[in-house]
Amino acid sequence: MAKTLREAKKNILMNKKTILIGAAIGIISFIAIRTYKLTRLKNYLGIPYKWGGSNMQGFDCSGFTQYYYKTQFNKDLPRVSTDQYEVSRSVLIPIPGDLIFFAQPGCEVSHVGIYLGGSKFIHSGSSRGIYMADFKNSPYWSARFVDIRRF
Repeated sequence: MAKTLREAKKNILMNKKTILIGAAIGIISFIAIRTYKLTRLKNYLGIPYKWGGSNMQGFDCSGFTQYYYKTQFNKDLPRVSTDQYEVSRSVLIPIPGDLIFFAQPGCEVSHVGIYLGGSKFIHSGSSRGIYMADFKNSPYWSARFVDIRRF
């Protein structure tokens, strides 16, 4: 009986290790795929801003995130930033590819971009089209930062 109990405990321990290893591999794969696909974002730099735009001729902020998620991950995001905020969830540890949200003072979410890591993000801004910015070291963006969320 003792031998059977020992074997059962050993099997449970082995199963837990297998599950943990499998989960770790899954997380690493998820991050690796996202990171690889983020290298394609440089192809969007310089595309002009277009209010209501959601294609390569011009994007607004949410049109850009919606297009990118659809073409790279086959994920359907809602069309506007407030709806993208509502269907995403806040994360404790952001990873590149998460959505980053901003708001005008006293307003709800009004802008969205794609988090690149550190303090960098890429977005479609009305004055410059698609470009990378730093949300922590920019007084403009740091004052408007709301959250980084995952879809």
